[in-house]
Amino acid sequence: MASVSSEQRILKRLHAVTFIFAILVTSNTWAGGLFFSEYATTASVGTAGVGGITNTTTAEAGVTNPAGLVGLKTNQLQLGLQIVDLTAEFKSTSPTVGKKDGGSTELVPAVFYAYRLNDNIVLGTSFHAAGALSFDYGSDWAGKNFLNDVEFAFLNLTGSIGYRVNDQFAIGGALVIQQFSLDLSTTVPPLRPSGTERKQSSDGDDVTPGFNLGLMYDLSDDTRIGFHYTSKIEHELDMDWDSARFPLLDKFLSGNFDLKITTPASYTLGGSHQLDQQWRLMARLAYEQWSDFGELTAKTDIGTIDGNMNLEDIYDIGIAAEYRTPAWTVYTGISYQEAIVSEEDRLISLPADKSWKLGVGGEWALGNDSYFGLAYELVLIDEAKLSQSNIRGTRTLEGKMSDYYIQFLSASYRY
Repeated sequence: MASVSSEQRILKRLHAVTFIFAILVTSNTWAGGLFFSEYATTASVGTAGVGGITNTTTAEAGVTNPAGLVGLKTNQLQLGLQIVDLTAEFKSTSPTVGKKDGGSTELVPAVFYAYRLNDNIVLGTSFHAAGALSFDYGSDWAGKNFLNDVEFAFLNLTGSIGYRVNDQFAIGGALVIQQFSLDLSTTVPPLRPSGTERKQSSDGDDVTPGFNLGLMYDLSDDTRIGFHYTSKIEHELDMDWDSARFPLLDKFLSGNFDLKITTPASYTLGGSHQLDQQWRLMARLAYEQWSDFGELTAKTDIGTIDGNMNLEDIYDIGIAAEYRTPAWTVYTGISYQEAIVSEEDRLISLPADKSWKLGVGGEWALGNDSYFGLAYELVLIDEAKLSQSNIRGTRTLEGKMSDYYIQFLSASYRY
């Protein structure tokens, strides 16, 4: 009995580490800016996510601030397609380890629709990716015991409503049905020096509701302020477990474990001011509660494991401009986001640091209230130094993330 108890303790430690890896890998891509504030539309990408909070002209308002839906004059369908490219290179301080590239390119679609019910009420619906990416280092590098690869997606189906209270004030709300899917793998070192390495892989998904609330107030004909609250969403994934010829692990874990994760709530305040017939200026300040995302729970057949990644709540601030003519509109924007994790808590699976976003885009009128647009955004993430040891303290990975950036290329059409 003593030997079985000892095996269980070892397995629990091993499983706890795997669980932490699973969450950390997911948060890596989020921290890189991929919990999108930019959707596959020209104004969103072109303003680096700044313009959405006071948007009253496109159906995308049902997601960025549902109170803005009341500004739409007619029904509208908005379609978008976005290429998201993540580039990252890990440079080790050890010359024998060298460099390792990681990243991916994903295609992300979006559909938004708005329907004017009457003079005061506009309904909206949308389907879009709130985040989607894969990150692959492979299993032949020095950090394989910390991270191999991960694929994840947050898909949102949203139903929204905007209500005009009076000529100056509007309110809005939205119900969000979010699907979170996760597929990941790591390489586990042998329990004994003479043993062999094993690949651990796991996948799961969950569908959970959330909600958004929005306010819009016109201070004058030229100046508008908006507020948007996005609720946190608590996901519980039933992760299918494949320990790759490691039957002892499956024996105690019964082939699965439950993984609990909470997406961060956010509070966004923004404003816009029309300088003249052509120029409009916009500003945005967001507060994101990443500390909730850092609190983790995994439930297995041998107990419950709690963890905390020590993530920090952050601010995201940005400004943008719009230049409009009867035939076309040009957008540009810049924003800055704080780092969600300090240097001492940074891991290879969480190489997050502060970032800058730069966006530019243009939209052309095609006639009959239809428009086509293209936009580009570059997210520059600071070099992130890190030092991480494995659970047994026998291996240490030291280095930094460099050439670390994300590119968004979006094409959209609305009518």
